[in-house]
Amino acid sequence: CRVTAATLSRGQLEEARRRVAARGLGDRVQIVLRDYRDLHGAFDKLVSIEMIEAVGPERLPGFFEKCASLLRPDGAMLLQAITMPDRRYPRYLRSSDFIRAFVFPGSCVPSLCAMQAAFNRATDFRLVHLEDFGPHYARTLRAWRDAFEARYGEARALGYSERFLRMWRYYLCYCEAGFTRRYTGVVQMLLDRPERRAPPVLGEIPHGARPGAGDVVAGPWIAPSPGRHPDSPDTPDAPDAPGDTRPGAALYADSPGDRRR
Repeated sequence: CRVTAATLSRGQLEEARRRVAARGLGDRVQIVLRDYRDLHGAFDKLVSIEMIEAVGPERLPGFFEKCASLLRPDGAMLLQAITMPDRRYPRYLRSSDFIRAFVFPGSCVPSLCAMQAAFNRATDFRLVHLEDFGPHYARTLRAWRDAFEARYGEARALGYSERFLRMWRYYLCYCEAGFTRRYTGVVQMLLDRPERRAPPVLGEIPHGARPGAGDVVAGPWIAPSPGRHPDSPDTPDAPDAPGDTRPGAALYADSPGDRRR
């Protein structure tokens, strides 16, 4: 497998390249400083991690159209996104909040229906799996806040102002509360191109099993033969150039900002 990862953050670029080199993966993993709209090539899989929040509602169809164009006909895209409940989304678009005012200016958290309408309109993607794990994120934010408080003095020693540190504490609490109360969610969506024929993520029904009769179906899949499933994603170990068209090429598009999430 070869991986191309794209970012718009120079700090993220330098840190990612350092980590790739430290693990001896420089011949298989390439990190590029590039807007996703300027990427080219044909890839087997594409992963976008909490980047769509920086795209904007009017550009969602174009975002998914570009992603689909980078995948082979049997390719798949995994998207992770912070989400706004659909019933609140229209009001959210007409207003502002703490995060958009002070943390991520210009950002916009999409709703599930907004994303689905966008890729249905602009691509041939099929939604084959979706999971919301907002409560997990609440726990993660609590752990981040505990770590932050434990090293508060070190953060001050780095030169951050008291105002900034208080704002950062509030940001962590604000987000934790949002996920705990389900005001916001975080989802992973698996989107397939038309020719992909992978087994269902939740597993296949074993021969002889009787759904509804108390039989348990194991997941995430029942492999056709011992060993690794041929369609299981490989460990992110590699890329060539953004135009890598060899078998096994994958694209990982990360956040355009220097986020530490």
